[in-house]
Amino acid sequence: MVNALENFIQSLKDMMNLPKLRSKALKSLELKHLQKLRSKAFKSLELKHLQKLRSNVFKSLELKRK
Repeated sequence: MVNALENFIQSLKDMMNLPKLRSKALKSLELKHLQKLRSKAFKSLELKHLQKLRSNVFKSLELKRK
């Protein structure tokens, strides 16, 4: 009887904590999503930078050949 009452009280406490847990889970998912977006943005910037460098190197080589 006491054990059932303790379980019931614990389940009530858990239900009261659900909004907090849900909020934490959503924040965690948002953070992971933002980190992924930031990573993609940096990769895109790095790629553009590398393409520009490669283009400059080829232009420099062409000028040296002439």
